[in-house]
Amino acid sequence: MIAAGLLRAATISAALILTAGASLAQGSGNDRISAKLVAAELKAMGFNAEVGADDDGAPKVSTVVDEFKWVIFFYNCDLSGDIAERPCNSVQYFSGYTLDKPVPPHTLNKWNMDNRYARGYVYESKEGGSSARIELDALFAGTGGDAARTFRVHFDTMKRLTADFRTAIGYKKK
Repeated sequence: MIAAGLLRAATISAALILTAGASLAQGSGNDRISAKLVAAELKAMGFNAEVGADDDGAPKVSTVVDEFKWVIFFYNCDLSGDIAERPCNSVQYFSGYTLDKPVPPHTLNKWNMDNRYARGYVYESKEGGSSARIELDALFAGTGGDAARTFRVHFDTMKRLTADFRTAIGYKKK
């Protein structure tokens, strides 16, 4: 009888742990992010915002920050409903800069070593053009945080880091 009680308690505990883990993986709903929320936050901060879909059909928001194009890509989203309202687990802030000549690898390596949160890299197009790109990934689901507030914190970090990145790679606006 004691063994049966212990087995029942262990089974209940295991079920609770699995349920909590699945809930955390999906996010609570309040901490997930949508293109609609991002567009509203950008507009509240004085930026334009255009909601669209990326090549895979996932939401994206395009904007201009400090006169440079940015795209915010959304990942691990619900697949149904209006694209702007789909709750997503994470985003990636992205900005790229066309260059006259490639950035030396040691310049990017140093920048990546000296800066947390974002990463910079060089992209070579099929046509032979070169661009330097910067990305910052941000997780929302499972954090328990307010998605709008979390978005703004990461946005501010990306804004600061893109300015540093442009300086590091010697980018001059044409």
